[in-house]
Amino acid sequence: MEFCKKHNIIIASYSGFTPLTRSPNGPLKDVLSIIRARLEQTRGAPVSEGQVLSKWILQKKAIMITWVIYVSGSWAMIDVQSSTSGKVARIKELLDTEHVPDLTKEEIGAIEEAGSKLHQRIWASHVFND
Repeated sequence: MEFCKKHNIIIASYSGFTPLTRSPNGPLKDVLSIIRARLEQTRGAPVSEGQVLSKWILQKKAIMITWVIYVSGSWAMIDVQSSTSGKVARIKELLDTEHVPDLTKEEIGAIEEAGSKLHQRIWASHVFND
């Protein structure tokens, strides 16, 4: 990330919800749960673990992949990663992420520390020799 910052390269996040979808019992499970509870208490409204990961990605100044989807009879551009979902409830949840309070520096560090304990290549694993 420091190299990219130094050279004005912006990272794009693809499949940022992999810890929730592919490793739900992985090292981020407890960390995300604790952070979600704090955010819910601060916000006074529900917060999902997906929203916690979305906040982490956005606060790292990464771009979340956008998708154009067909919802309720019209085309809509989604500002956040929708995991190619056509489920209206999931898309609304992701769009609501902007109303979730920011993560603290300690929470960002906790996500990164826990996440560093498991490397998983889900996409293009045939291309890389990890």
